[in-house]
Amino acid sequence: GDPAGLVEPLQPERLLVDGDLRMPAAHRIFGLPGSPGLAEVAEILHRKGRVQGVRMADGKEFRAPQVVSSAGIHATYENLLKDPARCRAQFGGIKGSVAHHCLYLALEGTPADLDLPKSNYWIFPMGYDHTENYRRFVAGEQGALPLAYISFPAAKDPAFGDRHPGQSTIEVITLGDFDEVAAWKDKPWKKRGADYEAIKARVAAQLEDILYTYVPQVKGKVVYRELSTPLSTRHFAGYNRGEVYGLEHTPARFKNKHLRPDTHIKGFYLTGQDIVTCGVGGALMAAMLTANVMLKKNMMKTITDAAKNNKG
Repeated sequence: GDPAGLVEPLQPERLLVDGDLRMPAAHRIFGLPGSPGLAEVAEILHRKGRVQGVRMADGKEFRAPQVVSSAGIHATYENLLKDPARCRAQFGGIKGSVAHHCLYLALEGTPADLDLPKSNYWIFPMGYDHTENYRRFVAGEQGALPLAYISFPAAKDPAFGDRHPGQSTIEVITLGDFDEVAAWKDKPWKKRGADYEAIKARVAAQLEDILYTYVPQVKGKVVYRELSTPLSTRHFAGYNRGEVYGLEHTPARFKNKHLRPDTHIKGFYLTGQDIVTCGVGGALMAAMLTANVMLKKNMMKTITDAAKNNKG
């Protein structure tokens, strides 16, 4: 299916197409209607080399002379621009990055009660031979997890206790194989059947065991658990194979001259992690670069000057 997105009029003449705005929190940030998933973008409209606006899944159209997409390169060109040939010509040598599983845990007890750290843990269960660990994972060897990442969001957020007194959260992440769950890609969320749930249960148990090895004091404190798979990322973020970090990080990706804010369509711009590098930091830098191009202004200097002036 097409990537989910929402159209937000940043100004009357600008539209933002974002592949991650189905979540209620994003609706609150942008002042959008509260029901998630109701504003799915079906197509970016353009004519004679100039952007026209967007068409929604329900047929409604929003017209604007400037449109920005952060839905990802493949989703944007293949699904929204309906131009897979150009996608292959400009980005054909660049695949998507690896997918992932994430175990979300809610616990009884505050971060202080549970002695949770504020740092992240990077764990390599089979030692530090990363190439061999990844080979075993790709080969589908049972139980072969090349890495685990543990984060403690509640411990890092000083206001968490005010919102959720007496509770904590932990996330445990590892790589995921999209092909392992691809058979259920056309099934509706939360209705993918017993075999799919069995895969989730197996991976969740592996990750929880790793957690208890390194944070043993939380055993017996978990009150809720949920595992996301590559299909979860596909469903919520619109990445076709659940590649949460967008394009793979290879020399070909960083040499590609088309991974930049401006495009072959006048008034249509790219932003997000695919045009810089992965993660929140990469996406923020991409936003600044896109703003530079759209506003024809050095936004880095603008921001640093403002920060200097506000110090006093």
